[in-house]
Amino acid sequence: VHRDPARYIMNAGGYGSGKTESSIKDREKKGLITPGGQTLFCAPTMPQLIATLMKDFESDMPIDFIKHYSAKDNKFTLINGHEYLYRSFDDPHKLRSLNLSDFVVVEGSGASYATFTQLQNRLRNSAATILERDEQGNPIFEQDEEGNWTPRIKYDWRAGTIETNPDPG
Repeated sequence: VHRDPARYIMNAGGYGSGKTESSIKDREKKGLITPGGQTLFCAPTMPQLIATLMKDFESDMPIDFIKHYSAKDNKFTLINGHEYLYRSFDDPHKLRSLNLSDFVVVEGSGASYATFTQLQNRLRNSAATILERDEQGNPIFEQDEEGNWTPRIKYDWRAGTIETNPDPG
């Protein structure tokens, strides 16, 4: 899973199979190499998120890397500016203002397609990209069909993972 270059990954398995541990390790690494990025951990309800990923992730993250923690806002920020957020997705509109570089959906079987498409649209934080540059070090731009100029991306590690326990059928 960690070597898969796909933007979206489904991690399915039974209880205790390592889905959450895999997400934790991957998001620790990505947070450390993505200054200014924003990672979202979400589940259908906050109690589901707290009981699974949240407590394990926070106990594994070295305290010296944390710059600010807000229990009220369900977020913390690393010393490099990377922000981790915890949210429920009982209403996909709650996810609208986010500027994500990464996300993890816990209990994906409880997510609607509208939630997933909202998360896809929020995966727009350029901190998780490296631009392609010319010999002088200037970004290379390309023109699209509508005439807009956008920078050419050399590396892009924006991603989303959906964790789920498969049900019969």
